[in-house]
Amino acid sequence: MYSEELTNKQDTSAITINETFESIETSSKSPGLEDISDICKKNIIYVELIIGFVTIFKAAIGTGILFSPKAFANSGYVSGTFLIIFYWFINVISIFTLLKCTNNMNYSYSEIATLAMGIPGRIMADLAITTTEISFTIVYISFITDNIQDIIAGIYNCSNNYMNYKPALITFIQLVLYIPLLCIDRVQSLGLIMILANICLIIGILSIIIYSSIELSNNILNGKSHLIPLYTNPNNAAGFIGIAAFLWVCAPVVLSYYNSLETLKSKLLFKWVYLFSIFLVLIFTLIFTFISTFAYGTNVFSPIILNLPFTVPAIIVKLLYILSVVFSLPLLLFPVKEIVKNYIIYILRYFNNKILKLSNNHNIEISNNNNDNNNDNNNNKHSINDYELSYKQVSSSISTIDFDKDENRLTLTNSNRNNLTILDRLKKVLLHCSIKMNKSTNNKVKSMEDNNKRIVHIYSSLIMILVSIFCTTMGYSFRNSLTNLVNIVGGVFCVPLNTILPSLFYLFIFKNKLNLGVVVFHSLIILIGILTSIHVIWYSIINWNVTSENMCSLINSNKTIYF
Repeated sequence: MYSEELTNKQDTSAITINETFESIETSSKSPGLEDISDICKKNIIYVELIIGFVTIFKAAIGTGILFSPKAFANSGYVSGTFLIIFYWFINVISIFTLLKCTNNMNYSYSEIATLAMGIPGRIMADLAITTTEISFTIVYISFITDNIQDIIAGIYNCSNNYMNYKPALITFIQLVLYIPLLCIDRVQSLGLIMILANICLIIGILSIIIYSSIELSNNILNGKSHLIPLYTNPNNAAGFIGIAAFLWVCAPVVLSYYNSLETLKSKLLFKWVYLFSIFLVLIFTLIFTFISTFAYGTNVFSPIILNLPFTVPAIIVKLLYILSVVFSLPLLLFPVKEIVKNYIIYILRYFNNKILKLSNNHNIEISNNNNDNNNDNNNNKHSINDYELSYKQVSSSISTIDFDKDENRLTLTNSNRNNLTILDRLKKVLLHCSIKMNKSTNNKVKSMEDNNKRIVHIYSSLIMILVSIFCTTMGYSFRNSLTNLVNIVGGVFCVPLNTILPSLFYLFIFKNKLNLGVVVFHSLIILIGILTSIHVIWYSIINWNVTSENMCSLINSNKTIYF
């Protein structure tokens, strides 16, 4: 999912490929190594674009594709095809809208929201990301529980004693894995888990295509065919709208990777790479959906993985797919943890008076009018050398700090609104932090910073433990309504994040530069998103059910069980 790539952005500044080759060039003086460095620099852009292609393709192919065949069969293949293409088109427009909002300034999704609407916009964006990730997690937990239950029932020949076997145990035992992983601070520590999740996902998707193709071929050879309607009534089509929106949620992933590119040429070419890769994903989704739908017809289950037979290889495939989802869950919640950590840091800075709201282009000369009792002979004005280390230690609370040692001046620049009592505010912070001209005080400041880091880690981990318990509880509650859950998640959470907010931010950022046609167009996109959410909520409430399709339903389809 897209969350995995979003979390990868956190440490992209640590070391880049370009920096690696720059170090090679500076450390090597021989002509041969310099030539190698030049060749590498010329080819690095293509490496970045290839990685971008793989990133987008993998981010857009997830668990949502497993629910499309059932919805496709219910809505009709013409209606279903139209809805898939329509929301794909809306997604592409939204992605390019976001890329224009970032304007080569490497703004994240939340920073774009802040640029557009200030603090309320950032809160709105953070809330959209958080709710989307949490809702995806709930879907995944329900998916895991249902599939493990079906595997157990299939192994025991659908015995009544093993039908819906201990759902609470299967659901909540997952916390044993999720809680320790969510307490890890760096997503890079989960690198091996990412690789395993991707491998299991690829094997699972390809295996489902193979099984569906075999089923379809057997039907054709035996003269059997499933009649899928061209279209159905709008009520049935509404059941596909949320799933269609669920399929294309990858805006934060694309934006994150776009911002990681360092050259303008790379960014320009990446837009074409994105368009090509997402088009291939569209073709792959349509092929997968058509094959699966016509292979099983109206007997297709949601998710399609339940249609696999009870053979040992098929059960292994299901287990691999379950593992891919299990390994992906901690990655889904890492963006939520980063957002939580940011807000904890804001709260700590507020209560420690570390945030200075300074105006643009104000230069402040620092003078110390408070003499220490033991240093009466010292000048009131101290050299900036005495304060430099201490200021650097609290520089995280000041947006820009420039040291002018020659003139003994400290230049502070900030884009905040308040321009009053700047010197008094700075003195208050210095006094509060006990910043003096001695080593012991510097150690105290460092100790305070280390303590704040521990507080952030502890509280963010505790909050994520509560979030994981909440997601697990909700996943257990909705385990028998998985299809409805996916539909409502797509319409209520995915549509705002991927459709409504990008156009809304664009209208706010460029409000003084847009003509009437552009304003009407993006207003129409917002309206489509709002109507989609309303329609999906209405459909889900009217058609909500608590019946769960399972592997044992295959027996009613006259399929033989092999072990």
